[in-house]
Amino acid sequence: MLRMSRVLSIAVASMPLAGAISMRAMTPAPTMALPNCSIAALSSFNITDVVIASATAVAASGPNPDYCDVIGSVATDGEGAEPGAVRFQLDLPAAWNRKYLATGPGGVSGNFFKSMNPVDGGSALRKGYAFVTNDVGHQSDFFDASWALLAPGAPDKPKLVDYFYRAHHQVAVATKALVTQFYGTDSIERAYFDGCSTAGRNGLMEAMREPVLR
Repeated sequence: MLRMSRVLSIAVASMPLAGAISMRAMTPAPTMALPNCSIAALSSFNITDVVIASATAVAASGPNPDYCDVIGSVATDGEGAEPGAVRFQLDLPAAWNRKYLATGPGGVSGNFFKSMNPVDGGSALRKGYAFVTNDVGHQSDFFDASWALLAPGAPDKPKLVDYFYRAHHQVAVATKALVTQFYGTDSIERAYFDGCSTAGRNGLMEAMREPVLR
């Protein structure tokens, strides 16, 4: 995976996302069981604005390790718009490398398709990344933008604000907190965003709007 700290591309973005980044040497976390892979355990972390819908322990298969497949939602707010809601999918490998990787869908979004380099996407779990994507605040197929209007001439502002920039940032803040709680650590050593098409635009918007990463 190409790591880019200062070079940004609208087509493909790979950048630190929403978190302080430690420059110390990285040591992989030991392989662990998945005792926290349940709705009850994940909900008990009390991450602000997060609701856990499902948590499934997935057994190792082929090159992929054991991991916890989490589906949830984040209540979004602020940025001059009414509250919204964004669904996310977060994969938490048993053998975590202490890194976080985010992506998103392309087109007009609305699904969990990972619009990114397929080599990066296909290798993320086996390399040990906590790996997240989200639907950017609405549900649709790639080219159906009907969600953007409440009625003819009446834009759905919360969904549009989530789509343009709010969703990715607030999902990143929430899911990074979930990752640290799940693994029982106080920090993530590296955080990246990898995306193309609309996901690339979202990565660029995050870098522009949140230059001081949290």
